[in-house]
Amino acid sequence: MNEFDIPDTVSELFLCGALADQLGQHIVDAQRDGLGSIALTSVLPGEGRSTVAMGIALSVACTGMKVALVDADSNGPTLVDDFALELDHDWIDAIRDGIPIEEIAVASDSDALTLIPLLPGADELSPTSSELEQVVERLKQSFDLVIIDCGTSALSTASLCDSALVVRDASRTDVSEIEALVDDLRRNGLTGIGIVENFCQDSE
Repeated sequence: MNEFDIPDTVSELFLCGALADQLGQHIVDAQRDGLGSIALTSVLPGEGRSTVAMGIALSVACTGMKVALVDADSNGPTLVDDFALELDHDWIDAIRDGIPIEEIAVASDSDALTLIPLLPGADELSPTSSELEQVVERLKQSFDLVIIDCGTSALSTASLCDSALVVRDASRTDVSEIEALVDDLRRNGLTGIGIVENFCQDSE
C-alpha cells in the first residue's frame, strides 16, 4: 500500500516538531548499541499504549530504519482498526497455517513501516508466547527494530524483547501499580525499562 491512514492523535503527538526527531534519534542510537526489539505494555487497558506504539514506530521509521510493528494484544487488538485497514489474515494464521509472514504483513512505502496485524477475536484462539516468539525471531532477520504492542501486563510476551516501555495514564494509574509491573518485568529478565507518562494534566 502507499501509506497508512494515521490517526490524527498520533500525527499531532509524534510526527510534528522536535519530538519526532528526538525520539527517533534516541532509538536509532540505542539500536546501534544493540537494541532490536521493544515491548509496550500497561497496567490497564485504555492508557494510550497502542497510540504510543504507533507513534514510536512511525517516528523511528522516519529516520530510515526498517521497522515492524506487531499487534500482540490478544485481549483487544486495535491496530488494524486504528490504521483503518480491512484484512482477512493475521500472524496467528501465518504461524498455524504455514502462511509466510510477508503475505499477512501490511507494508507502507511512504511511512517506511510494516504492520504485523492481529484481528479481533484473537483471544478465542489463545495465541501462545512461543508462537509470537516465532514471529519476532523471523522479523528480527529482516527489520532493524521490532516494536510489539503487548497488551496489559503481558509478562511472557514482553520478556521476548530487549527492552520495555510501560505506558501510564497519569490520571488513573497509581505509581505503586507501575512499580509492581516494572518489578515483574525485571524478574522476567528485562533490564531496560522506561515509563511513558500519558494524559498528564499539562498535556493538550
